[in-house]
Amino acid sequence: MSSRTRYLEAFTQHVQRVPEGGTVISEWQDRGIAHGFVGVKEDGCMGPKLAKQVHGTQIVQYEPNQPWGPPEADGVWTNAEHGIIGIQTADCLPILIFHEKFVMALHAGWRGLLDGMLVQASRLIRQDLGRVEDCLVAFGPSISLQAFEVGPELVDAFTNRFTFIEPLEISQCIQPGKGDRYHLDLKKLAVLQSLHLGFRAEHTWLHEACTKFSPNLWHSYRRDGLAAGRNISWIAKS
Repeated sequence: MSSRTRYLEAFTQHVQRVPEGGTVISEWQDRGIAHGFVGVKEDGCMGPKLAKQVHGTQIVQYEPNQPWGPPEADGVWTNAEHGIIGIQTADCLPILIFHEKFVMALHAGWRGLLDGMLVQASRLIRQDLGRVEDCLVAFGPSISLQAFEVGPELVDAFTNRFTFIEPLEISQCIQPGKGDRYHLDLKKLAVLQSLHLGFRAEHTWLHEACTKFSPNLWHSYRRDGLAAGRNISWIAKS
């Protein structure tokens, strides 16, 4: 296997898929991992602790015995038994992380991903919480390649800043659009970045839904504008 295609092949061969309307990951459910993806139907939400999201990379700890503002952050983690945490999205990428010692929920739009949300999460885990190689990771419902149109400046930003990812890999996440526009596969780019950071493809799940093109299932800001609701992705330490 070529080093230039190692992670692309891992993405294709080992990352597991979650069906478009999936509200849970069956393998996680079988293991007793309490979690869920809640969209238009709003069924099964367990009332998680949510942060005040600002499209940044701050990750805060939820402790049941401490006041909860909520704080400004785009990631929450907890090691408290029965602690339930989550994040809200409406096209951006929700990321749930399970480890025997903790759980984590991240909000990663293009801005957060570009600014290093996954880098921040992996650094926090390695320094304080455990091994990223032992984590299970789920990338939830978000906007798809076909629906996510961006300008050339964003393509250049990802290419220039993601220097630890092969240019070939980045090129596989971008398709030409009309005029000077491009289509960006935010999901694939995030998964490839996570693999470079040490998360294992065999421990990774990718939700296949496109929020914009699934009005009966998921909320979407690009589809509904200011009238859009919010999807909630949650996970509990149990």
